[in-house]
Amino acid sequence: MEELLQSRDARDPIQNTREWQAQQLSIQPGDYIDAAAECNEITHLSANILTLFKEIVLSLPKLTQIPNDARINVERSCSALILWSDGYGIAQGRLNDTFNKSRKLRHTAIKSLLHIGRILTERLVPLTEISSEKLQLLCSCVESSIEEANGVMNEDSGHQSDDSSSDAESAFSDGGDIYEIAEDLRTDTRVLSGLDPLLKCPIFDLRHEEGIEGHAPPTWSPEQSFSDKIQHRFPCAGAALASRLGSTNYERYLRCQADRDAHRGEEAQPAANRRGQDAFWKKARYRLRGPGIGISPLEQTRIYPETVMMSKYDGQSVRIPQLPKDAKTGLPFPCIACGRTVVIINNADWK
Repeated sequence: MEELLQSRDARDPIQNTREWQAQQLSIQPGDYIDAAAECNEITHLSANILTLFKEIVLSLPKLTQIPNDARINVERSCSALILWSDGYGIAQGRLNDTFNKSRKLRHTAIKSLLHIGRILTERLVPLTEISSEKLQLLCSCVESSIEEANGVMNEDSGHQSDDSSSDAESAFSDGGDIYEIAEDLRTDTRVLSGLDPLLKCPIFDLRHEEGIEGHAPPTWSPEQSFSDKIQHRFPCAGAALASRLGSTNYERYLRCQADRDAHRGEEAQPAANRRGQDAFWKKARYRLRGPGIGISPLEQTRIYPETVMMSKYDGQSVRIPQLPKDAKTGLPFPCIACGRTVVIINNADWK
């Protein structure tokens, strides 16, 4: 046991790190993507970016114009991206289901990977002036993966991806120096590493979760309450019969409600309209009165014959006209016989 501990202590940690980096840089592009896994845009994008990134890192020591500290920062960003991808199997497609179920997580990961891919193809490669057939082929693969990922961004966030892509293009118009590129790569890899809590405990989209459960929310209809009451009152009744009776009761309820609303509308009419309608019906009832024709059996109005007053004068019967209507209230009126204005309120004095 002591010998084992001594052997571990004797090994240089820096040398171990360099050996691990060399081992990771020797991995071929085909070693990342698992053929049995269902690959999506994130899988292809991360695998192609890792392959291009490692090829660039292998070429940096040959470039004397690149400062040593900037080269080390770029190599660290590449190692951080490798750790993040291999730790969760991103390039192998192990988290495809998680990304498909969480739109926000997928959007954040694609956005950072797109930024890294653009930095490598549009800034780092032109700045280092690395020209090789293999590197150009890898850049083409990354660019095609970026186009596919842009389509996913457009579906997830609409015009937001267009705004982000336009911002990226304007930012990449000036490539900047190697230190700015190294700092941008460091920032993007730190963003991806910060997704660890979401990758371990993802928050899925509610719409997707409902589709996975395999059942839609039950539909409710207003007549269902009537059907439930019938089934509760008569347990032996069939479901079809209870549903039909519930629908019938609900339709009857709607008709009664419409009648109640109509009656409320009639009661809410102005008083002038009601008086006009009452006068119309009184006039109509008066016109219908006759020798037993057109009189409603429910009519309660009694019809009395007109009072005729007679008087004897010179042995002859003389018909006396009735008093005016205003005379009975005490108002003076002109007499049709003598022409004088008199005040008479009863028929006896008038005779």
